[in-house]
Amino acid sequence: MNFEKRIFLLYSVFLIVLQGYSKVIFFDNEISQKIVFYSLVFSFLAYFLFIKYDKKDLLILFLSVIAFLSLGNGSALKLFLILIVLKYFPLRKVLKNYLIINVLFYVFVIFVLKADYGSNIYTREINGVYEIRNTLGFDNPNKAFYYLVPIIIPLVMLYMKRCANLLSLGILLISILIFKETLSQTGFYLNVILSIIILIYNIKDGRILRKVSFGFIAYTPIILLLLALVLPLFLNPDAFSMRMYYWSLYLRDYFSIKSLLGYSMVSEYPLDGSYIYGVIYFGVIFTVFVIFKYIKIIKEFLANKKRFYLIIPVFYMLAYGFSETNLFEVAFNPTLLLLFLNYSQEKNEL
Repeated sequence: MNFEKRIFLLYSVFLIVLQGYSKVIFFDNEISQKIVFYSLVFSFLAYFLFIKYDKKDLLILFLSVIAFLSLGNGSALKLFLILIVLKYFPLRKVLKNYLIINVLFYVFVIFVLKADYGSNIYTREINGVYEIRNTLGFDNPNKAFYYLVPIIIPLVMLYMKRCANLLSLGILLISILIFKETLSQTGFYLNVILSIIILIYNIKDGRILRKVSFGFIAYTPIILLLLALVLPLFLNPDAFSMRMYYWSLYLRDYFSIKSLLGYSMVSEYPLDGSYIYGVIYFGVIFTVFVIFKYIKIIKEFLANKKRFYLIIPVFYMLAYGFSETNLFEVAFNPTLLLLFLNYSQEKNEL
């Protein structure tokens, strides 16, 4: 890879990560957030014009541009521009840049923003007892785990086959430290499960996991999407199901013909869950397209012993996306980089 491509790759990944962190770093400056977003889109669009792309790429991009111009929805345009352009770079180099820059931003938030703005303290009542939750410099306690995901996934994809035990221990220890400060349960439990699965995979080089993995698990993405759409219809608003209850309000108040391509709007309801987020903001067409791309790559990994381990970060991300809005955001979900790759090319070997 020549020097110009290296610089563009570094610049591109920096912009992707910066856009993900913009709501934390520029939390009170919407103009700066928009500048970062449009810099990202136009940089990738300019590069796209100089590469050899196929007709499918052009069709996806065309629909994304229509959604952006007609409905003000830039989510699909941003995602597909990034994925189409980055597939022309070696996957290993993309992930290494991704990992290093995310670590730098994460450290910056914890040690600089926390020192400048202070670490906000949240309280949560459990059985009449108030628990103190630290944000570690992020805008809410859950985000400490949320922003850890784009660090964990490249680590798993790059190093799981070489040092699984050390990786598992590292994920577990950092998760315990963050949990003690934030008391954030979703990220903590998912990371504990991920650590255990990595250890199980390391026993006999994944043969145990391959024996219990059946073909139907490839359809997990569509099952999760359907569950997210159906479950809220049968739940009442209470402490346990409030998150899903808000999903039903989103579907009731915001699902319309515009949802085919997705549209941008400001809601009065909080939203935790990528699948409803995808349907409303990202659009039904694009959401279903991404879901079926996930099904396709899971089938490929199940059939390929060498790449089987990649279903671990993919399923981790699909599960995390059920309770957070990170599944369709490439800044927070590096497994999206796998969707458009040609695995027969040597540059995409890990």
